[in-house]
Amino acid sequence: MYYRLRQIDFNGANAYSDPILIDIPTSVSLSLPTEFRLEQNVPNPFNPNTEIQFSVDSPGQASLVVFNILGKPIATLFQGYAEPPKIYSVQWDAQGFPSGLYFYKLESGNKTSMKKMTLLK
Repeated sequence: MYYRLRQIDFNGANAYSDPILIDIPTSVSLSLPTEFRLEQNVPNPFNPNTEIQFSVDSPGQASLVVFNILGKPIATLFQGYAEPPKIYSVQWDAQGFPSGLYFYKLESGNKTSMKKMTLLK
């Protein structure tokens, strides 16, 4: 496409610029990164709700489990098929749990990642 600018002076005179060729892409190639990643929960510390995001690097079964300070699993936030490049977001409502330190672990294939979070009431 070619465009020209028109300038109108205060006295009513006008002038046109030379034509300029503008190349506008008709499609955008979007490639999202594919990586195994477990984000820190937000907010942290939290009361009583928090959000956790994760992604996987290859399609397959994945699980996101919350553990208490003794290492006992207390909540399963995600259990199922996950695929890249989707970013998964889960909420945890810890309304019935006491204040303290908790851990959450993402497993997918042969990869594992664990983080800690703090519930303050």
